[in-house]
Amino acid sequence: MAKQEQVQKQKQQVKQETHTEETVPDVTNTELTEATDQTLANIDDVLDAQVDEELLADIDEVLEANAQAFVENYVQLGGQ
Repeated sequence: MAKQEQVQKQKQQVKQETHTEETVPDVTNTELTEATDQTLANIDDVLDAQVDEELLADIDEVLEANAQAFVENYVQLGGQ
């Protein structure tokens, strides 16, 4: 019985080792770090562009709304 259990454990270990070898890519930590840094930089660039566009659109809306009120107040004060 003990031998059968040992054999089964060895078979499982071999299967796990074989499976691990097939699924683990041959990549170094440095390569992974560089790839991750590049991906994060790309994401930052995209998000910055989106935020800039949204921020400029918001500023434009506020300026349009405030410009009319500013002109009306300026004309009123200047006319007095």
